[in-house]
Amino acid sequence: MSDLMRRLENRFYAAVRHPDAGSVACDAPAVDGDLESLRDAEYCLLVSYRRDGTPVPTPLWFALDGDRAVFESDADAVKLKRLRRNPRVRVAAATFRGRPLAPPVEAVARILAPEEEAPAERALAEKYGRTRRVLQRMRPPPPAGLAYVELRARSDAGVTSRSIATPASVTPSGSGTSVRPVSRNP
Repeated sequence: MSDLMRRLENRFYAAVRHPDAGSVACDAPAVDGDLESLRDAEYCLLVSYRRDGTPVPTPLWFALDGDRAVFESDADAVKLKRLRRNPRVRVAAATFRGRPLAPPVEAVARILAPEEEAPAERALAEKYGRTRRVLQRMRPPPPAGLAYVELRARSDAGVTSRSIATPASVTPSGSGTSVRPVSRNP
């Protein structure tokens, strides 16, 4: 039953996702700096990348915890598989449907170890309170449990754009997207 519920949930979110969610990956220039642009937002749009470089925008709940943003996800979610393979992401304040409200920030994602999860859980519980607790109780527990992820702006993470391999650059092309290799000058 849990697998069916997850598929239905994913279908629902794909159907309601705002058409501008992809613009964070394709059109919007990223800003340098910290994650301060997320301070007053209830949702953020996380853009992770498939193996071929195709961007995947995902609106989600998050909380700021110091100089990082944190969120939780099913431990076996495809989103986490993408983050393990390529921690380079873009993140922007967004609406529930993923419509960007601010320019994206280049960031690096890291899946937290179990002993690092408590501060992330506290930050999420403090931000979303009772609403989050009610929704968590309504949803069946994920088979593999939950995982917490931290996002740090590239400058905060000690990572430069030259030190992360970029599989592809994505540009809009008609109704879909096309992928082309990126050339970087050292």
